[in-house]
Amino acid sequence: MCWFVLRQCNSGRISEAFVDVDAGIRDNIIAQHYILEERFMTLENETSRYRNELNEHYYNGFLQLLIKHQSYQHFLDSLRVQIATACGIVLKSTRITPSGKQYPSVNKLLPGMLMHISALTDSLYSDMLQLADQNKEVEACIYQKYKTNPMDDYPFHGGKGNFRDIPTTGTLAMISHLQSMAVERMILVLNYCIKKTSFFDCFVAWVQPAANPQSPYVLSGDVYRADIFFTRYFEQIDEKSLQFFIDHKPMDVKDGISHFEQLASEVGAHSFVVEIKGKVWREGKSGRHYLDTFQVDRTFAYQVVPFFPQVKLSNSPSFLYAYVDNPVIVSSAEHGKSNEVQILSSNASLRTTEKGRYSVVPLSLDAVTLQTGSAVKFKFPVRPLPDPIASLALPSSTLSPTELAAQTSLLVHFPKDFDVEAPCTILNFRVTRFRKREDPQEIENQGNTFSEETSQLLKTAMPGDRFLFDEIQVQCGQEPAPRTIAGLSLRLE
Repeated sequence: MCWFVLRQCNSGRISEAFVDVDAGIRDNIIAQHYILEERFMTLENETSRYRNELNEHYYNGFLQLLIKHQSYQHFLDSLRVQIATACGIVLKSTRITPSGKQYPSVNKLLPGMLMHISALTDSLYSDMLQLADQNKEVEACIYQKYKTNPMDDYPFHGGKGNFRDIPTTGTLAMISHLQSMAVERMILVLNYCIKKTSFFDCFVAWVQPAANPQSPYVLSGDVYRADIFFTRYFEQIDEKSLQFFIDHKPMDVKDGISHFEQLASEVGAHSFVVEIKGKVWREGKSGRHYLDTFQVDRTFAYQVVPFFPQVKLSNSPSFLYAYVDNPVIVSSAEHGKSNEVQILSSNASLRTTEKGRYSVVPLSLDAVTLQTGSAVKFKFPVRPLPDPIASLALPSSTLSPTELAAQTSLLVHFPKDFDVEAPCTILNFRVTRFRKREDPQEIENQGNTFSEETSQLLKTAMPGDRFLFDEIQVQCGQEPAPRTIAGLSLRLE
């Protein structure tokens, strides 16, 4: 401890030496707190994964102890500040700032301080020992170095001393030492709690719910069936206490096995959660056996596939767009049913893109009917393609004259979240320049690339001008006639 080091110092260096000792202790406290936080996360993770009464007891008990320990540390931190302020000592980040001065004893500054520290320390250590089940080894470690009670004497300068015999810097170092010992013992008790819950590390790794279904998938309209049981049984498990739950509903158990049945009506992926609760025999420190609770859970998944091949659109809508390619997917359980698809409507074309994938192009707004090889029909409504949006390479409604002069073409596009890829080509458009106190100037442009005349007009742009691109005619997909879309207005800054 600090005073054993200071015994070797002459009286002129004692105050300065205590400053160095206090700095070392403060560094140690920071390192200890990192260890405490890391180990507590271990206990927290163990408890959250393996819920049982014993784990909850040690986790909640240590959580309450941690709150009391933090209060203890805050009290001692504030006490250090009060002592330092009263004696004119500067603390920077709870550390003493060296000044070379000799400071007086704190004996007359805070009457009753030592008794209060002693009472709080005794209370904290008592709670630690209680959470550690009065374990003799833990008790010996807790009180091994705690013979330096603030009210006791200790060896100092060849004789006996106490808090009242050392300078203020020594008192601050002694308080830091009490804080360091408290964190050290918190880590000790925390390790004890983790050890008490570590039984479940191996137990739960082996004892997990298992599901044994008749098949990895089930056809729509059939019943999904699976036997639920443990991956492995331990003789310590009290089988009479076992309770099986599926999606929080209790299930009957016979010979350690539960049977799960579920009507498979909706095509797609499904899941269910199996929880198993029970009791297990454990051996205490004294060799006495007792029953402890345990709970394990696991999520299982299965696939419901259509009895007949299903036709669905690869994008989210349940309709087709007219005159453009619409991706279509045919899915089946791959149990002998055909994946081929036929088109029964004369107003659409169908082509194969790859196995099980097709592209349908409706040639009118009439509904399109598709049929799989199993004679199951699927009817899809058809909607007109929305207008694409006109823009320049710089998507802004305000440009500088230089930015406008650098543009080379007019573009059209659909929103990023549009469902299908629909090719649209600009056939022609008109561009008009509007300037104050001048007549509008307009040019007809063929195609989407700017002609020489259009480029020259854009290069005459000045701040305050407005340019309008309108009468934009586009050809989209296999539409029988071009369409005119909304124009684009730009203001020059």
